Amino acid sequence: MKKIIYSLVLLLMIFSSCEEDIMDKKPLDKYSEIDVWSDRNLAMGFVRDVYNDVLGSYYWDYTDDYTDNSVLWSFVGNASNVNLAFDNIDQFFSDGYNRYPTIRKCNLIIEKATSSEGLTEDDKAYFAAEGKFLRGMMYFWMARRYGGLMIVDKVLTPEDEMLLSRSSLEDTYAFILKDLEEAAQNLPESAAPGRATKGAAYAMVARAALQAAAYTGNDSYFTKVKTAAEQVIGIGYTLDDQFQDMHNSFARGQSSPEIILAFFKSEENNSFESTLIQGICGLTANDRNRPEVTPQLVEPMWGWPQRFPSHNLTDAYLVVDTDGKAKKWEESSYHEEYVANGNSGLVSELLYANRDARFYATIAHDSSQYFVNTITTREDGNMHWNSNHQSYGWGLSRSGYYIRKGLYEGKMVWHSDPTAHHRPIIRLGAVYLDYVEALLKTGDNGKAVEYLNKTRTVHGQLPALDAGLNAEELWEAYEIERRAELAFEEDRYWSLMRWGKYEGLDIIPELNTPTTRVNIAADGLSFFVDDSTEGNNHMRKWSNRRYLFPIPEGERQQNSNLTQNPGW
Repeated sequence: MKKIIYSLVLLLMIFSSCEEDIMDKKPLDKYSEIDVWSDRNLAMGFVRDVYNDVLGSYYWDYTDDYTDNSVLWSFVGNASNVNLAFDNIDQFFSDGYNRYPTIRKCNLIIEKATSSEGLTEDDKAYFAAEGKFLRGMMYFWMARRYGGLMIVDKVLTPEDEMLLSRSSLEDTYAFILKDLEEAAQNLPESAAPGRATKGAAYAMVARAALQAAAYTGNDSYFTKVKTAAEQVIGIGYTLDDQFQDMHNSFARGQSSPEIILAFFKSEENNSFESTLIQGICGLTANDRNRPEVTPQLVEPMWGWPQRFPSHNLTDAYLVVDTDGKAKKWEESSYHEEYVANGNSGLVSELLYANRDARFYATIAHDSSQYFVNTITTREDGNMHWNSNHQSYGWGLSRSGYYIRKGLYEGKMVWHSDPTAHHRPIIRLGAVYLDYVEALLKTGDNGKAVEYLNKTRTVHGQLPALDAGLNAEELWEAYEIERRAELAFEEDRYWSLMRWGKYEGLDIIPELNTPTTRVNIAADGLSFFVDDSTEGNNHMRKWSNRRYLFPIPEGERQQNSNLTQNPGW
């Protein structure tokens, strides 16, 4: 109890707007349960702690690593993700299965807030709604990975053994959706950054119902997706025309008209190494590079990169051709001209000019600005994978690209530097795309085109889609749009799982395909694309048992009531 209360007060000091010093009231280890749930500020501290657990789970997700969006560098830090991407896991694998301590905290919020004699009726309703929202989010995080779960909807006593059976997949999703829908009834339309709102709850209903539709085969969930998305749309969020800043600026993250819920890490309590930035920022300096490497860097970079954009991903960012139409780069007149010139010409004009605007906001490429440096990822460039002295074997991209989305480039950072960071968890652009998928699956193609064009034209700055596309063409356009819009927001893996379920696929091609890299000649006039063999990225594979992860064997040994998922 002492540890819990101590955490409460620390969180209170960070998040509460109350100016009264809680520490003056009573020693830290003297707060009782009655104190906590009789005092709004102490209760808020407990709730904030649960937000940290739940939203932190989404913040630290790396599921794009499992997909063809990423080239992984397995030298540091992400061995679990590498093993999963290569299907090199067994029944003992765990991707954070046991989130039941967090579920218990959610149940405490719901029960203690509801029965409190010290909170106002409004506070009781709000805290209980937050508890249900957070419980629904945590269960959804688990259900996507493991399917049917043990449903714990009350605070268990020491006499209650946690030896429950798994509920069915259908019952698990019914529980999640009920929590989120009930939460929506008592959540406000607006709240402080990082706190749940009515829009966040309905957006999560849409997201969870979409996954449920695919995994249960019950098309009635698509109606729930559409209804929930329309609730969100009716609240008044708008797409942010500052797409890059929405992801890369802490201040914009807090004020964006598009972000519905985000996880914020404050500068006062976090360092560079405790944010997502470290795992995507390049690592190099002039004294690490070979003498012939050009140009010299203005500033070094001190990240600890574990993932890089694949060349496969760049294909999702369409080119606006000379005729004003958006096309894949290989189908553009620029490519025709390049081929006509004997596969020679400025590669930067062929590969990186006139692209979907989200390409530049998401990916740093050859000759682009990255922090204060002009980076060259071509041969003998300052950030090509072979540019370091031999003694420095890692830190540079294995694909020819670096992740920009989510990177704060305002100043050079060191691992221990105080660093703020945020990550959008729910935003309007994703809600639109969930809505589009449900519309397409229910045959409302006209409205699907209308909403698909919203992110495409505002964020991508691409010409609108033609309303005359047939169903197959429209689905292809939707897949491309979703990938471009949500790259590195940990969406693609779950989308590929859904789409594989729709089609009954035993093999999902995109997850059984090597990730590729681009190698540009030192003079910038020619290039080739090949498999990224370093780190064995060419050995990616997927089998249909991966529609669900295994229930970790260690958990099953402790609880014989837990059945195993198919194939494990």
